[in-house]
Amino acid sequence: MAIKHLALPVRLAFKNKQEIAKNVYAFYFTATTPFKWKAGQHGFFEVPLANGKTGRRPFSISSAPEENIIAFTTRINPEHASAFKQSLLKLKKGAEVKLRGPIGPLHIKPGDKKYAFLATGIGITPFRSIIKDLSGKKAEDKITLFYVGNKDNHFFRDDLSEAKMALPNFSIEYIYKPERITGHSIEDVLGLELKETTFFLSGSSIKVKSYRRTLQGLGVPRKQIKSDTFYHIRRPNIISKKQAPQT
Repeated sequence: MAIKHLALPVRLAFKNKQEIAKNVYAFYFTATTPFKWKAGQHGFFEVPLANGKTGRRPFSISSAPEENIIAFTTRINPEHASAFKQSLLKLKKGAEVKLRGPIGPLHIKPGDKKYAFLATGIGITPFRSIIKDLSGKKAEDKITLFYVGNKDNHFFRDDLSEAKMALPNFSIEYIYKPERITGHSIEDVLGLELKETTFFLSGSSIKVKSYRRTLQGLGVPRKQIKSDTFYHIRRPNIISKKQAPQT
């Protein structure tokens, strides 16, 4: 998808960042122009780089609309960070960042009442947004989260625990590496509801493809398997100020 086909950018003001785990940072922004999104979607964030150009990367929005803040979460090793991520780490309070979007199919739709979310590590970010949103609404949808990680990268545990208190039909299956999500583990948890469930997949492209194969092997209809592919931009991820879209 060419970037010109996305909406005009939303202007964001940088608020602060938080290291939620070693080399994992959450960045928080407030919108200075109107912006609405559905929990679980992503956008393209544009950040000014040290060389005067603009860097652009897609990130899932890890905050929920009800929180009145826009956040994304990403891994950054300061010693090996790209120019884009170095610029993120150096953002000062009030600095302007732009967001193009929202994009993506990972959001709850009326009528679908049973969902399973499959995530590994930092792939939890869109699901954190959805679960937080449902928690605020006291939703009764049946949600099962399968989450692969270890003691250091099962992120947002506090948020997920709070959601369990607010959502009567929300359950979490924590899976510890080197264990993984398998067809047997999905069948054991969902049982006869397997083919009545809509599946959301998040993680690296390799993980998402693996999850999809597993679900198709279980006979889950394709229309009930949704993943959020970050659309390729048909131009470089770094653009000069002269090339930047007009706003």
